[in-house]
Amino acid sequence: MILFALMGAAGLLPGGASAEPCPGGRLRVAIDIGHSKAVAGATSATGKTEYEFNKRFADELAERGRAWPAVRLFVLPGADLGLRDRPRQAARRGADLFLSIHHDSVQKKYRRYWQYEGRRLAYSDAFKGYSLFVWERSAHLKDSIAIATLIGSNLRSAGFSATLHHAEPIAGENRPLLNRELGIYAAPFAVLRYADMPAVLFEVGIIANRAEEKELEDPKVRAEMQIQLLSAFQEFCNRRTLAEED
Repeated sequence: MILFALMGAAGLLPGGASAEPCPGGRLRVAIDIGHSKAVAGATSATGKTEYEFNKRFADELAERGRAWPAVRLFVLPGADLGLRDRPRQAARRGADLFLSIHHDSVQKKYRRYWQYEGRRLAYSDAFKGYSLFVWERSAHLKDSIAIATLIGSNLRSAGFSATLHHAEPIAGENRPLLNRELGIYAAPFAVLRYADMPAVLFEVGIIANRAEEKELEDPKVRAEMQIQLLSAFQEFCNRRTLAEED
């Protein structure tokens, strides 16, 4: 998968044909950094916090998006804001889309332990891959599914695969799987429920998985994923413009 992803990154440079502006102008995308320093989320196999992964990915995505005239990405300030306030802040800034960045883990039953740099740390190599979440009762469900589908399709074409473990019928999971091939689920996460716009929560990968954590530490792998996200935003903007013209 890594080789395939890196080959894709080399062939999709910012400013190329894929970065042409959509007819309706820029699409404003609010990027939410999942969790905060105080509530740091999951822990990786090597002991890093999810928040570290989330912030790095979000910042890189926003910086890479500067070269794409079709989209205007901005990272929401105030990581310590309440979950209800994050999408509200996005709405105040005129966001057309809300994307919450996270990195994944597994339930306790799948965790094992190993020694890493003198520490006993939990890990799980049982599952691997990204996942996408929307809220089924959203007034913007159609568009939320549309952008999640574009993201999932792009990632799959670039050689990335989805994890299906969130659909397992156990406590803490059991999420309705809307698209098995693309890893799209329904979940009533607060940032999705309170979003007054199309909204997607993106689990970039499972950092409890030792091999996947190592892959996600590779800047070229992250760059490929970010390019696929930007391409999805571009296509969504194009489709939305066409729909408005019909």
